[in-house]
Amino acid sequence: MTDTRSPLCSGRQTEDNQDSGLDDSLVIKGLQQASRNPCLLTDTRLVVHFCNHAARTTLGPLLQRPIHTGAYLCDIIKEEYRKDFDNAVSLAERGEVHPVAIVVREALDTILNLSLEIVPVRQTDGSIAAYCVNIFDHTAAHRAEKALRENLRFSQAVIKHSPIGVSVRDRHGRLLSANPAWGRIWNYDENDIRRLQAEQKHTLELDERDTYLGPWQQKVREIYQKGGELFIPEIQLTGQRSLNTRWISHYFYAIHDDEGRVDRVVILTEDLTERKRHEQERGQAHRMEMLGLLAGGIAHGFNNVLQGFLGHVALAKDDIKEDQEAWHHLSVAERVAEQANHLTQQLLTFAKGGEPVRQPTNTAELVTDSVSVALGSSPVTVSFDFEPGLPQIDVDNGQIGRAIQNITVNAVQAMPEGGRVSVAVKTHKLPESVTDSTLRSQSYVRVRVSDQGQGIPPDEIHRVWDPYYSTREGHSGLGLTAAYAIVSKHNGVLHINSQPAKGTVVDMWLPACDRSSEDSIDLDQLDPRGSERVLVMDDEDFIRSLMDKALSRYGYQVTVASDGKESLKLYEQAKANSVPFDLVILDLVVANGMGGQETMKELKKLDPSVMALVCSGYSADPIMANYRQHGFAGVVKKPFRPKSLAQAVRHHCDLAKKGRRS
Repeated sequence: MTDTRSPLCSGRQTEDNQDSGLDDSLVIKGLQQASRNPCLLTDTRLVVHFCNHAARTTLGPLLQRPIHTGAYLCDIIKEEYRKDFDNAVSLAERGEVHPVAIVVREALDTILNLSLEIVPVRQTDGSIAAYCVNIFDHTAAHRAEKALRENLRFSQAVIKHSPIGVSVRDRHGRLLSANPAWGRIWNYDENDIRRLQAEQKHTLELDERDTYLGPWQQKVREIYQKGGELFIPEIQLTGQRSLNTRWISHYFYAIHDDEGRVDRVVILTEDLTERKRHEQERGQAHRMEMLGLLAGGIAHGFNNVLQGFLGHVALAKDDIKEDQEAWHHLSVAERVAEQANHLTQQLLTFAKGGEPVRQPTNTAELVTDSVSVALGSSPVTVSFDFEPGLPQIDVDNGQIGRAIQNITVNAVQAMPEGGRVSVAVKTHKLPESVTDSTLRSQSYVRVRVSDQGQGIPPDEIHRVWDPYYSTREGHSGLGLTAAYAIVSKHNGVLHINSQPAKGTVVDMWLPACDRSSEDSIDLDQLDPRGSERVLVMDDEDFIRSLMDKALSRYGYQVTVASDGKESLKLYEQAKANSVPFDLVILDLVVANGMGGQETMKELKKLDPSVMALVCSGYSADPIMANYRQHGFAGVVKKPFRPKSLAQAVRHHCDLAKKGRRS
């Protein structure tokens, strides 16, 4: 096979020990030239005359067999590295000294980065007498550089996708770089950022954009001038710095140059708005819970008192004629008691664990009636906009009616000189801020109430749901808090949006009714009279007496009991005597005795087909909302009017007869 490589490799030495004729001084000179790196010395034919240990180790991966004195390099270089070796030889022949990079793959995951440099050793006349072959191992440096690049890419990716805003400024405050989160926080797009980066600053000036720093400005200035670190836990942003009110935190730290001067200032900016909102919601929920503990107990007892008062007033009015003066006095007392009942129901709204007693309700009628009641004789006018074919809403119409009234009253109070309240009702999706997938899968109706008042200051909008907060002197602010609690218990959503001098908009999302119900019958149109046997259980003597008189007036045969044990005994006796009760009314809470829930369980054992109503002045009790799950056919909420009680009895007695016939 003909050797077509360079002339230096064309000749071969036939004897390993042939004298090369090298002068010792040249050998020493070559060794001195290579003393800093692993090297070997060859003659002009590339026959090895000297090779140090470092060179053997470093050059080893390129060779087919170990190197030794007298070896011919062209014979022992591996085939895959011959081209690189020839390049180095060609450079040497031309008298040029340039390292040739060689990549060695020892294994799948092991790469060596070497370079080969052949340096001519010249005689005094300039002719080449020998070659010094230097081998450099750059593997560690390459690995360090690769790791540095990977770390840089990782750091850049972390900064780019970080939810925390990261910006870098020079000592004069000029923006050098910023990540996307920083732009989102300050509402800057890419063009804004490029403009800020192009600004030339020669001295540090905290301009009008930095007034939001308030008392922190001087300390920030010191960071730019002297260095150090600074953490600002909370700053509120309004106006030009942010489209909406936001909360942020800042962390400043300075980077110094080699001379100790401030070279860069890195600023980490975190948007705390969502966290603050959740904290406020948790605080509000805690306050509502505490208020509920107090309200539930007060309202329960007060409702029993109201029941006795309103019930006997109604009975007294039935006993006299409408043209008598006493009838009018009783009517006034009745209206006053109803106002007290309204306050009691507001207290019950906050009761812990309470759930609304829902039923399909005509949306347009409920909204119209509630808004009209709230407007009263105020100078405010109203306009309604109802979407055609509105579905019914699945709500406790008493609670939601109060919520709508409270919101409307708030709108009226915002316009003391008069104005217009606009009410729009339509089917509408929940806002994007609601992340609960269970709620978002439901169908909702949105009730929007808008006013033309002065609005709410941006820094106070987050407090509108707080109990007793109000922007108007002399008003308690409890109305919106009650509305918030009511809507939340209906799996609804309440949002408020307000701008100073432009009015306030309150949006209420309520679950649409996706079921039909026999309970939607209008009891007010039902004839209350009957002759059925009714068992009434209540621990208050005056309420037992009231219910007895009220139902007896409409023809029912009434038997009363003071607790669950007495009720069970009477029910069992009536059944044994073949004169069973057609209906049972059980008070939910009995002091020091068996209440309605436990009594109902025992009645079911005696008679699985028993028809029973649950009655309570604590209408927010979960059993009142989920009465069917506890075996009851319906509910009676205190305080009630005698006629409405009789109509409820009539309705359920009719249902019982239908069930028996089937």
